[in-house]
Amino acid sequence: MTRQDGESWLAAAVREGNEPMVTALLDHGACVDGIKAIDGHSLLGWSIAHGMKGVVERLVNEGADVRAREPAPASKTFTEAFGRSKTFRWHLQADSKINPLMLAAAQGDVEIAKILMDAGAQKGEYSRRYLWPVNIAAWHMDVDMMQVILGRDPDPEKQPRKVIIDLGSQRATLYEGGKATYNTRVSTGKKGYTTPSGSYVITDKHRHHNSTLYGSSMPYFMRLSCAAFGLHEGYVPNYPASHGCIRVPQSGAKFLFSKCEVGDVVEIKY
Repeated sequence: MTRQDGESWLAAAVREGNEPMVTALLDHGACVDGIKAIDGHSLLGWSIAHGMKGVVERLVNEGADVRAREPAPASKTFTEAFGRSKTFRWHLQADSKINPLMLAAAQGDVEIAKILMDAGAQKGEYSRRYLWPVNIAAWHMDVDMMQVILGRDPDPEKQPRKVIIDLGSQRATLYEGGKATYNTRVSTGKKGYTTPSGSYVITDKHRHHNSTLYGSSMPYFMRLSCAAFGLHEGYVPNYPASHGCIRVPQSGAKFLFSKCEVGDVVEIKY
């Protein structure tokens, strides 16, 4: 059943964020196959934009494609629904191949991201301008979202490992199952290059890594939250001496690299 403008009542309700109406229409057998909003955007895309978790779940159960790409450029109204991030709104206008997992990451909706991942959304799919879902989560320092995208349970009680970097003592401690199992000296950022405190996620690892910024070798590199710094083997005096990274002695860097996995949390604190 369609309105005078040719848009289905279901699509209009989804686009307008009228969840009770959407639920009622779905309960009464409204067709979802091939239905799009009048602006060309998918029902799944608009449901994510409005944070309608229940609708997202129902659409996925009805066979909605969790790997589909939204029209490019996005409509003005669709773009405005993503008010959390100016950068993401730019991508909606200037980029293409934006998928549902990217939309969920942009809205910071962990529960919807979980639904999408369970239904087959792929963390490695990227836009035409090389935007990955985990990058979007990293913009907001959204640890839970990064972990979900990387296939991890963000529940603090279920973290198999965690590394804590103490800027004051210049020490790193590995916790496994909540217990400290390893401790090593580190050297963090010197004056003018202070290592930023906060909670991060290991988003990628490279046994052999070379800095494009400083032209130096950084073995056993573990990047933090998609940023230009991380943990790696390096010279470790008894004071902060790096350009922002966390230098670890060779033995410690090798050990932590072998123990830690992508998705593990690293907390940097004073």
